[in-house]
Amino acid sequence: MKNIAAAIAFLSVLSANACPAECVANSIVMTQQGYKKIDVTDVPIAILKQITDKYHGYSVSGAYTSEECESEYKLVLLRDRRMLTAYYKNTGDFIKDDMK
Repeated sequence: MKNIAAAIAFLSVLSANACPAECVANSIVMTQQGYKKIDVTDVPIAILKQITDKYHGYSVSGAYTSEECESEYKLVLLRDRRMLTAYYKNTGDFIKDDMK
């Protein structure tokens, strides 16, 4: 029983110290609801360069920035009727992608 109480206390401390404005590469990427639509011209050049290099032939059909952490970007890419969602940090560092 003491172990359960200690675990609950530990998790409470962790959640109290969590800062939603800080983003780390290993963070869980939020769903579409956690992003606000932006113009593609507002996406940092470093990210656009990475997309051009990594996703040759894809076009950007939508750009979003995280509502809690504006240093995270979500880009919806299209190529030959295939949609791909790529996530990047504002520095151009790749987070992950999802093929749909």
